[in-house]
Amino acid sequence: MGGAGQSNQWNRARRQGLFLQAGTARRHRRAAPATRSMGTPPLQDAAAMCQRQPPRGFTLVELICVLALAAILAGVALPSFGSLVGNTRSTTARLTLAGAFNTARISAVSQGRHVVLCPSANQQVCDDGEQWQHGWVAFVDADHDRELGSGDTVLTLQQALPEGTAVVGSSARSRINYQPDGSAGGSNATLTICDRSGGAASARTLVISASGRVRYGTASPAHIAQCLAAAG
Repeated sequence: MGGAGQSNQWNRARRQGLFLQAGTARRHRRAAPATRSMGTPPLQDAAAMCQRQPPRGFTLVELICVLALAAILAGVALPSFGSLVGNTRSTTARLTLAGAFNTARISAVSQGRHVVLCPSANQQVCDDGEQWQHGWVAFVDADHDRELGSGDTVLTLQQALPEGTAVVGSSARSRINYQPDGSAGGSNATLTICDRSGGAASARTLVISASGRVRYGTASPAHIAQCLAAAG
């Protein structure tokens, strides 16, 4: 009996030892992932962390630099753009007015009648001033009085030009009277066209000769100053 009891105790102790070893092994296996997680994370986890980071914006210094650069570019571009617009408007006015004179001359010759072209702010009566930017009108002068009346036929008319564009005559001729032969009579009439935004560079002249022909010319400093003053 004594030998059998000792054998049983030894077996129980052996089983308990095996059980403790198995439990210790299981604890080590459960702890292993935790040990790995405290090291360097896998590449997939690192990529996911980078993707979750919010995008980086501009710093205050970068924004100030961008705004300063934009201000410099605007300061350089805006005057050039304004000059371009002014030159374009001046050229358009000059071509439009030249077309009106040519139409009046052709109409006088083709109809064999007197045709008058004059400045007119309301396109109903001729103005006596020398500024044409407020508009003009061309008409067949049936009664030869150089005034637009009820018996006269309007050929072309033009309303006011854009603000800042001026057309100023250099002589006292506020009316151009075309004869049936196409001549305009009298001395040459010179009109200076300019635009405030374009400055002196936008100024050009239209010269209507005694023969009635229209040609372009270069404005003198005096004519430029007079035109820009009228342009405001």
